[in-house]
Amino acid sequence: MYLDQLERFIKEGNYKNLKRREKKLALLRNSVMNHQESLGLKRMVWLEQRVVGKFCLLHTYEEDKRNLFDFLNSYGLLSLVLNIEWDKLMPEEQKKLEQLSIPKQSYLRFSPKKSLWIDADELRGFETHVKQLDIIQQIEEWKRIRLFYDQELRRWDALRKSTVREMKEEIQRVELPSGSLNVVIPSPQLKIIDALGQLSEDSLVCAGRINYELLMEYAAKGFFKKSEINRFRQLKNITSRYILTNLEKDGWMHEFFLKKQLRLSRFSQESLWKS
Repeated sequence: MYLDQLERFIKEGNYKNLKRREKKLALLRNSVMNHQESLGLKRMVWLEQRVVGKFCLLHTYEEDKRNLFDFLNSYGLLSLVLNIEWDKLMPEEQKKLEQLSIPKQSYLRFSPKKSLWIDADELRGFETHVKQLDIIQQIEEWKRIRLFYDQELRRWDALRKSTVREMKEEIQRVELPSGSLNVVIPSPQLKIIDALGQLSEDSLVCAGRINYELLMEYAAKGFFKKSEINRFRQLKNITSRYILTNLEKDGWMHEFFLKKQLRLSRFSQESLWKS
């Protein structure tokens, strides 16, 4: 049984090692981030170690949802770019829409007992060790720990997925000597085109969320101008996020971004030809 394998993973100390590595990676990441911030560099590449550190800006907007939804509805696009957040619906609305929902796969959440927690004292020696390393040594240490962490995380996630699949439907919680396993049933997805006619305008404004990536595709196709959408969005805040990753993964992310930009550009050109 996969449950036995999962319990063995915890009992043999692998789960605690996983969480310890997670904390160590966070300490190293913060140390590298502080170094890069002190240099005033948005992006740094350590070629020999094949690691990239970069600051990314995150924009938060305040939306005039009601008027935005009306605008999109006038083009017949609302159902194509709208997502409904199930948890923001009233219980009676959830009941009414239950038949239109698409269930998601359940997963297992492990709640460890205090003996498996990683406290500050356990990491104090490692913090001292990190302060004695130069930036290259910190990067190499981060890369070394990250390799083991990713391997063990994949193993842990695979055990959780296999265990929840073999558990009987009526079992929602399993008590272990080291903690408890709880079956979590995620909020379902909704068939938006069917749900729109079932919800009031107030409910849509409360629970609706626009997929802006998809919306920009329609703007590129010439349905409307991007500036028209911007009328319904006001920049509220800009925060910075630091990412430390390997060079290959950063390359995939950059390639994905370029493909997305090329796709929008192609839509825009096709729209001009048609007009």
